[in-house]
Amino acid sequence: MDNKTSSKSLRSKWHRAVVTVLAASRREANMTQEDLANRLGWQRTRIAKIESGERRIDVPEFISIANALYIPPETLLTRVLRW
Repeated sequence: MDNKTSSKSLRSKWHRAVVTVLAASRREANMTQEDLANRLGWQRTRIAKIESGERRIDVPEFISIANALYIPPETLLTRVLRW
């Protein structure tokens, strides 16, 4: 994948929906980026890059984040689709 394709996918409507819903869901759970990162065993900067749209996530990461937020992955995906 070239930089143009990668860059476009980071700015797509669906990518914006995913990062917006993830950040909002984390805040609704009264968690900081640090709290979520600790729960996942990740660095806080990884969460920050995901939420800022700087880094894409794959399906297993999406499921891990949903589980760490105590939200069924299908519920989180529904929120993304309705965004």
